Amino acid sequence: MKHISSCLLALLATLLCGCSEDATDMFSHDPAYCRICPVTAVQPLREALTSPGSFCTITFEPTQYVCTRPDGTFASLTRTDEEAYGRPIYRAGFIVGTPSLPDAKTGQFYYLCYELACPSCYKLQLLTKPMKLQADETAHCTTCGRTYSMRYGGGLVDGPDGEKLMKRYNCSYAMGQDLFIVQN
Repeated sequence: MKHISSCLLALLATLLCGCSEDATDMFSHDPAYCRICPVTAVQPLREALTSPGSFCTITFEPTQYVCTRPDGTFASLTRTDEEAYGRPIYRAGFIVGTPSLPDAKTGQFYYLCYELACPSCYKLQLLTKPMKLQADETAHCTTCGRTYSMRYGGGLVDGPDGEKLMKRYNCSYAMGQDLFIVQN
């Protein structure tokens, strides 16, 4: 009995010490969905997924995906009936790409997908105005002046205090099927 009490006390202490108000979850718990196929038909997206250090935004017109590079050049793709059936779920769109630095633990490059809306403006005022993607792997919010870096896990790198991280979505790219999916 004494052993069980000691184990329970140790477990309780671990749980209490492990909790923090500053704990930040890098992945969003909000629903998100987008399916783009063929990726090779949308050059900015293909570059973002195959060239480390490249990112693009994905926004949505009523019948098209619009993928835009940081320099403003873009390509659009008409949604198929299959893609229209599973219509996109998003706030302002997505920022998608591959960071120039590999993961510190594995040395691998991972595909990243972030919410295009500023996390601080959304949390404070439910604003979904898109941030401006910059060529240096950052996204700048013209509303609040904050800048977030995709190179450093979507972290806040400049501007007033606010949300520390951009919210990240689960995404995958199947090269053999030429298919990109965001699914949360």
